[in-house]
Formats: sequence, structure tokens, C-alpha cells
Amino acid sequence: MLSAILTTKVASLTAVTALIGTSPMRWYPQTYKQNPVYPLITYYIIDGVDTYAHSGYSGLTDIRVQLSLWAKTFTECEALLQALQDGFRGLREGTIDRCFCEDHGSDYNETTQVHKRYLDLMIGYRP
Repeated sequence: MLSAILTTKVASLTAVTALIGTSPMRWYPQTYKQNPVYPLITYYIIDGVDTYAHSGYSGLTDIRVQLSLWAKTFTECEALLQALQDGFRGLREGTIDRCFCEDHGSDYNETTQVHKRYLDLMIGYRP
């Protein structure tokens, strides 16, 4: 369910879809196909925990989602990172109660000459 919510949100961010396309959108769970078209995004659900108060389960689940942004140029990676941060930072809509952007690591693979940025989202949502 969260996967569908995230996919819908990413598809609504025109600054993101301008980079990763819309038909098909280059947004993949965990891994991407061989010989991909860049830039693209992969996403992983890292972990999640139900949130409790003194009275019991609050109805919210806190989950960490890692987005990996892949591009042929550092500039494209940075543009994609900024567009995603702008779209997700402070998000409160639908079943998403809160969203925080954390951890913005980077990497470069010399063999494939592909740049990579990471963006972790801490999301509180009602499953």
C-alpha cells in the first residue's frame, strides 16, 4: 500500500517526472532493469515500526524509505534530489501524517560512470 502511495506522489511531482519520464516512469522497487535509461530512482522500504502511546497503538506506523537516485551527471542527480526534497519535505496528505527528509549520501561508480545520491524519508502514515 505504501508503495502505491509513494508512486502516486512521485508521479505528481512535475520537476521529478521531467527528469525520470512518465511513460514509463523510471521508478523501481529495489533494483532496475539491465541497460537502464538514466536518470532513474530505486526505492527500498528499510524498516518500520508501529507507534504507541500510553493508551496503546496510535494508528500510525513510522517507516524509513530509502530512495536511490541514479544519473549520468552529478548535476542531474542534484536536480533530482532537490525536486524530491521539495515534494516530500513536510508532506501531509492522504494517509501520510508526516514526512521528514534525512541522510543525503552520495556515490560514484567509475566502471559504469553513474552518479548516485541517497535520500532517506522518515514517514508516519496510517496503514
